[in-house]
Amino acid sequence: MREGMAALNATGTAIAHPYQLALLAQAHGKSGQAHEGVALLDQALAAADTTGERYYEAELYRLRGDAVRYNSHKYESHQVTSRRRRSVFLKAIEIAQ
Repeated sequence: MREGMAALNATGTAIAHPYQLALLAQAHGKSGQAHEGVALLDQALAAADTTGERYYEAELYRLRGDAVRYNSHKYESHQVTSRRRRSVFLKAIEIAQ
Protein backbone atom coordinates (compact mmCIF):
# COMPACT_ATOMS: atom_id res chain seq x y z
CA MET A 1 0.00 0.00 0.00
CA ARG A 2 2.78 2.41 0.88
CA GLU A 3 4.57 1.72 -2.41
CA GLY A 4 1.40 2.37 -4.40
CA MET A 5 0.76 5.61 -2.54
CA ALA A 6 4.36 6.71 -3.08
CA ALA A 7 4.09 5.96 -6.81
CA LEU A 8 0.85 7.94 -7.07
CA ASN A 9 2.29 10.86 -5.10
CA ALA A 10 5.38 10.85 -7.33
CA THR A 11 3.13 11.81 -10.24
CA GLY A 12 2.36 15.05 -8.42
CA THR A 13 -1.28 14.25 -7.76
CA ALA A 14 -2.87 14.47 -4.36
CA ILE A 15 -6.28 13.15 -5.38
CA ALA A 16 -7.87 10.95 -2.74
CA HIS A 17 -4.82 11.20 -0.47
CA PRO A 18 -6.92 11.40 2.73
CA TYR A 19 -8.87 8.33 1.60
CA GLN A 20 -5.67 6.41 0.84
CA LEU A 21 -4.24 7.29 4.25
CA ALA A 22 -7.46 6.10 5.86
CA LEU A 23 -7.17 2.72 4.12
CA LEU A 24 -3.59 2.40 5.30
CA ALA A 25 -4.64 3.40 8.83
CA GLN A 26 -7.30 0.68 8.84
CA ALA A 27 -4.72 -1.89 7.74
CA HIS A 28 -2.45 -0.84 10.61
CA GLY A 29 -5.34 -1.06 13.05
CA LYS A 30 -6.21 -4.58 11.91
CA SER A 31 -2.60 -5.65 12.30
CA GLY A 32 -2.39 -4.40 15.89
CA GLN A 33 -0.55 -1.17 15.15
CA ALA A 34 -3.20 1.19 16.46
CA HIS A 35 -0.85 4.03 17.31
CA GLU A 36 0.42 4.16 13.73
CA GLY A 37 -3.18 4.03 12.49
CA VAL A 38 -4.16 7.03 14.60
CA ALA A 39 -1.11 8.95 13.35
CA LEU A 40 -2.11 8.18 9.75
CA LEU A 41 -5.66 9.38 10.40
CA ASP A 42 -4.23 12.61 11.81
CA GLN A 43 -2.20 12.96 8.60
CA ALA A 44 -5.33 12.31 6.54
CA LEU A 45 -7.25 15.01 8.41
CA ALA A 46 -4.37 17.45 7.90
CA ALA A 47 -4.28 16.58 4.19
CA ALA A 48 -8.03 17.20 3.91
CA ASP A 49 -7.52 20.63 5.49
CA THR A 50 -4.63 21.43 3.15
CA THR A 51 -6.27 20.28 -0.09
CA GLY A 52 -9.87 21.12 0.76
CA GLU A 53 -10.80 17.55 -0.20
CA ARG A 54 -13.49 16.95 2.39
CA TYR A 55 -15.71 14.24 0.90
CA TYR A 56 -14.24 11.66 3.31
CA GLU A 57 -13.72 13.91 6.33
CA ALA A 58 -16.63 12.66 8.45
CA GLU A 59 -15.44 9.09 7.97
CA LEU A 60 -11.89 10.06 8.97
CA TYR A 61 -13.19 11.37 12.28
CA ARG A 62 -15.34 8.27 12.79
CA LEU A 63 -12.38 6.00 12.08
CA ARG A 64 -10.22 7.98 14.51
CA GLY A 65 -12.85 7.61 17.22
CA ASP A 66 -13.02 3.86 16.58
CA ALA A 67 -9.25 3.53 16.69
CA VAL A 68 -9.10 5.24 20.06
CA ARG A 69 -12.09 3.26 21.37
CA TYR A 70 -10.67 -0.12 20.44
CA ASN A 71 -7.26 0.75 21.77
CA SER A 72 -8.04 2.98 24.74
CA HIS A 73 -5.71 0.98 26.98
CA LYS A 74 -2.80 2.22 24.87
CA TYR A 75 -3.75 5.85 25.29
CA GLU A 76 -4.69 8.02 28.24
CA SER A 77 -6.97 7.26 31.14
CA HIS A 78 -10.37 5.80 30.22
CA GLN A 79 -12.24 8.93 31.32
CA VAL A 80 -10.12 11.30 29.21
CA THR A 81 -10.19 8.91 26.25
CA SER A 82 -13.96 8.55 26.52
CA ARG A 83 -14.48 12.33 26.39
CA ARG A 84 -12.10 12.71 23.46
CA ARG A 85 -13.68 9.83 21.59
CA ARG A 86 -17.14 11.33 22.12
CA SER A 87 -15.99 14.70 20.78
CA VAL A 88 -14.46 13.00 17.71
CA PHE A 89 -17.71 11.15 17.02
CA LEU A 90 -19.73 14.35 17.48
CA LYS A 91 -17.42 16.09 15.00
CA ALA A 92 -18.01 13.27 12.51
CA ILE A 93 -21.78 13.62 12.90
CA GLU A 94 -21.60 17.39 12.55
CA ILE A 95 -19.61 17.13 9.32
CA ALA A 96 -21.85 14.42 7.92
CA GLN A 97 -24.93 16.54 8.51
